[in-house]
Amino acid sequence: MACAAKSNAVYVAFGAAMEDARRHGHPRGAAPAAQRATALMKGLGYGAGYRYAHDEPDAYAAGERYFPDAWSPRATTRPVERGLETASAEALARLRSAK
Repeated sequence: MACAAKSNAVYVAFGAAMEDARRHGHPRGAAPAAQRATALMKGLGYGAGYRYAHDEPDAYAAGERYFPDAWSPRATTRPVERGLETASAEALARLRSAK
């Protein structure tokens, strides 16, 4: 366990997201991603145009919006420049530039 890669980046990002929720309330998520559409909902157009990230190249749906419509997107994940987080930082920079 002592040799396992460690990071508190998820813990810090979760705290930042919770602070956003406390500060701004709990608005509905982005319309296409708000909830899994049932057959009836799909028939009514819910989820139209939604791109499932796991079906996309690199499992990333560039340009897809997951933040509530009332919020401006912001980065809550900020890997530090050491250990395995260096690779995470490089991957995030590549994905963020893919927009």
